[in-house]
Amino acid sequence: MSPRIDFQTEPARYRHWRLKFDGDVAELVMDVDENAGLFDGYKLKLNSYDLGVDIELSDAVQRLRFEHPEVKVVILRSGKDRVFCAGANIRMLAGASHAHKVNFCKFTNETRNAIEDASEVSGQKYLCAIRGTAAGGGYELALATDYIMLADDGSSTYAPITRPLRLYYSERPEDFATEARAPDQMTFAQLRRYIETIRKSGYAAEELTVKLYTKTSWPFISLVMALIALPFAFRIGKRGALYGVGIGLILGILYWMVFAVFTKFGEVGNLPAMLSAWSANILFAIAAIYMFLNVET
Repeated sequence: MSPRIDFQTEPARYRHWRLKFDGDVAELVMDVDENAGLFDGYKLKLNSYDLGVDIELSDAVQRLRFEHPEVKVVILRSGKDRVFCAGANIRMLAGASHAHKVNFCKFTNETRNAIEDASEVSGQKYLCAIRGTAAGGGYELALATDYIMLADDGSSTYAPITRPLRLYYSERPEDFATEARAPDQMTFAQLRRYIETIRKSGYAAEELTVKLYTKTSWPFISLVMALIALPFAFRIGKRGALYGVGIGLILGILYWMVFAVFTKFGEVGNLPAMLSAWSANILFAIAAIYMFLNVET
């Protein structure tokens, strides 16, 4: 189980940022502690960042906006020599789960949007002073500010883009124009191909795989329910039709509860997809056979 991430912080607890105030000018200094990563297994070298760094940045931006409305200009700079920010830490991303990567990207985007919103709505203008390397997410952080000032550090170079870039993608225009259909509307073969495409793109497809095998187990539900109804038919005797209807409702509800629980286990990866889709049928079939063999004759 992943450790709990605390999004609550304050300037006194910052490990990666420093805030300075001089009248209506504030200075936000990025000085990442490479040994203070949110998780083990990587170092935040060259002012690279993980979610912990961005949590502090988000807190600082909000405090500047709402606790220090007197601030009109925020200078964003690096506290390290000859490097501004190397972007998101690659080793952190390599070891993170897909869910963590998605939420990490969402949070960093929201933080940069908060900088732009503070400038537009609250009138706090951000100036980014870059002295050294700015790569990847570091460049994106600079782009979120109103002004960028590049200082010559004696080793970095700046190459402006003077002509349009040609980008090459493996996807074709029709791939993006394809109408997405729900798994229930796909055939078995269509859903299987769709799952293969999802996995090749690097995404998890457990939920879709369970739905795929559910298509094979679904036709046998009527047979299983008929089998388990036989022992009860012999036992009911002369108790009346309402008794039989009640038993049928209870069995149906119980079946769907078991089916829902096992398919959910499969969707979160705790059970193989095929087993989770077939578990309810298997369990009820076993129960039907056992009860049928023990019917009093």
